[in-house]
Amino acid sequence: MPLSEMTRRARRSVLSAVVTAALIVLVLILPCARARAQGAADRRLPSVGYVYPAGGQVGTVFEVVAGGQNLRGTVAAHISGEGVTARILRHMRPLSNQQQRELTRRIRELRRERREAAEAAAEAAAEAANPGRKKRRDKRRQRKKSTTKRTDRKTAVEKERAKTIIKLPPHPLLDDLKALSDAELDRVVTRFIGGGRKKQPNVQIAENIELEIEIAPGTEPGWREIRLESRAGLTSPVRFRVGTLPEICEQESLAKDPVLELIPDLPIVVNGQILPGDIDRLRFRARRGQRLLIAVSARDLVPFLADAVPGWFQATLAVRDTEGREVAYADDFDFEPDPRLIFDVPMDGEFVVEIRDAISRGREDFVYRLSLREDPSRAWTPSRADAGPHVVPRAANGLPTSREAEPNDAPENAQDILVPNVVHGRIAFPDDVDRYAFHGKAGDEIVIEIEARRDFSPLDGVVRLADPSGEIIAWSDDHEDALSGLITHPADPYLRLRLPDDGVYVIEVRDVRGHGGARYAYRLRVSYPRPDFDVVVTPSSLSAQAGRAVPFRVHAIRHDGFEGPIDLRLVDAPDGFTLSGARIPAGVSSVRVTLSAPTYKLSAPVMLRLEGRAQIGEHAIARDAIPADDRMQAFLWRHLVPAQEWLVAVTRRGGRNVPSVARIGSDPVVIPARGPVRVEFGVPGLNDKTVLQPRLDGGPPGIALAAWEITRGKLTLLLRSTPDAPRERLEDNLIVAVYADTPNKNGGTRRTFVGYLPAIPVVRPAR
Repeated sequence: MPLSEMTRRARRSVLSAVVTAALIVLVLILPCARARAQGAADRRLPSVGYVYPAGGQVGTVFEVVAGGQNLRGTVAAHISGEGVTARILRHMRPLSNQQQRELTRRIRELRRERREAAEAAAEAAAEAANPGRKKRRDKRRQRKKSTTKRTDRKTAVEKERAKTIIKLPPHPLLDDLKALSDAELDRVVTRFIGGGRKKQPNVQIAENIELEIEIAPGTEPGWREIRLESRAGLTSPVRFRVGTLPEICEQESLAKDPVLELIPDLPIVVNGQILPGDIDRLRFRARRGQRLLIAVSARDLVPFLADAVPGWFQATLAVRDTEGREVAYADDFDFEPDPRLIFDVPMDGEFVVEIRDAISRGREDFVYRLSLREDPSRAWTPSRADAGPHVVPRAANGLPTSREAEPNDAPENAQDILVPNVVHGRIAFPDDVDRYAFHGKAGDEIVIEIEARRDFSPLDGVVRLADPSGEIIAWSDDHEDALSGLITHPADPYLRLRLPDDGVYVIEVRDVRGHGGARYAYRLRVSYPRPDFDVVVTPSSLSAQAGRAVPFRVHAIRHDGFEGPIDLRLVDAPDGFTLSGARIPAGVSSVRVTLSAPTYKLSAPVMLRLEGRAQIGEHAIARDAIPADDRMQAFLWRHLVPAQEWLVAVTRRGGRNVPSVARIGSDPVVIPARGPVRVEFGVPGLNDKTVLQPRLDGGPPGIALAAWEITRGKLTLLLRSTPDAPRERLEDNLIVAVYADTPNKNGGTRRTFVGYLPAIPVVRPAR
């Protein structure tokens, strides 16, 4: 067996084992997850899992399907940047089982009628050419009369079934099936039934919104984000690509031996979906000597799937000749799961490009964009623009820079550098080692950091530090960076330490796997600590009711030992928006904050800007918050995926403005070791007959809601410390969700989610 095939089988076995393990984890954690469902779920916010096609060419108008959940009542689509507009066409719920059976019956009957009509036409043509053929046909019909009873019974059943009319939803593809070609009927089956394959029960992407998208001429190409807005709120963004190449969508065929679609002239982008059990194959023509770049964007489009292993559509890419022989293959590109390859065309003729999932899965959100283009330079180096906005590069601004100078692979010829410094280097060939020497003093605190993987280099770096005697005193391989976005393997090393002695120290840089090459570039920072921070706000889409508060989380990404508090504020926000709990305490990595919305509905979502401020030494530092979404991968892991905008939609209930709710007082609430403490909120319209049920929405351990009081225009909460509270000092925010009990038709009560109170900053002293 060829080594490549053995490698693929081993890879599929590993992935299958991971799938099994993840399903076991799912069974264990799902009941707990359901038990923790809070008020946000009660609001049934809309969500979108994919759009297809996931991009388009500048200067074109085309239709797009967005798959998600709770999409009924979608009123608008918002696309980041300029030059791209969208119009809502229709909302489509998934067909019921009864409707799917009815659609299948109609299409089967229509195909039978067409087949019989074609056979009759062929028979008539044959009889005209051979009169004796007609006599034999008449004899066959005479013999068939004995079976009329069974035929009559079948006809009666069909007539009885026809009395029960099953309506199909209004849709251009369903309104007149007879007007559709066989290829279009294949599209209907694929679109509404599942392509003749077992349709996966993915409720989170079962509903569809169909859009018409227009990309104006002259629009800047690149990544965009699409969000849908319904009466309930705003969805999280999904990625969409504006390109310059001609684009087509692959056409599904249900034939047993389909004629493979011929791709038009290159260059081109093909949009497709891998449905359950699907393998997409497309033909293209090429000339001997051409050098083609063939690349798939799949995980780039839908970065993480919460309910699939390995947590994304793992596409594989193969090229076959007319005899079916594989002439090129790729299942990833360096550390990126999306495959891309350079194909040197060996002969004139046709070839087949094949796309599939590595472990033969398939679902509607397995969307891809396949690009085929000639590579006239005969060399190709990817850039961050090719990969999308995966990372937030963070070069050490303001530091002196230098370049690696070979030879520097042995301790005796290590390249001398000054501290601080940023060295631009390269592991130029397999097993290459770069060494750098600097003079240090005992007690100096030094930071050694590599930026490579975060800058789209395939280098899996490792650094080691040798003291003046040559002994290795510290090393680092992988260092997790919360801003690494889509990079699931944080492979850049980081060291921070105090030097034990005076003398010359040597830094060793290499690839941990022994790889190297022209693309294995890195930036080495050697400096004294530069305390700093970044701020990340999640989610990137917020939906708030007018006059009410909505919680969100702010993450502090701390660098080089900075542990101070960070104050938060809105910058140039429209009137009516206010923050509560707007401070990340010292040493805390994240905190939940609330945003209170204006008392009136906004006509469209607004883009807000959040800023974090901190005092670092003698300097006041301000950093704009990076919008992001906290995505789950494969039931377990979580990642902060950067977004382009922080958007907030303000909705309202009942068609009228509502009064705002505000806390009385603004100082942090000190939780005593014994006894409760009172926290008061002004709630216009409240009276002592109102029945409300406040509940802590998560929150720090050791604090409980002991009781509450409702009086005219005021809600009072009584907070206390629990006996099992940790002894350490605590500084955090409390989020309180409020529910209302209303009578139902059965004589009982129905608990409904009302909203959130503004965040309560709390302090519990150490014991």
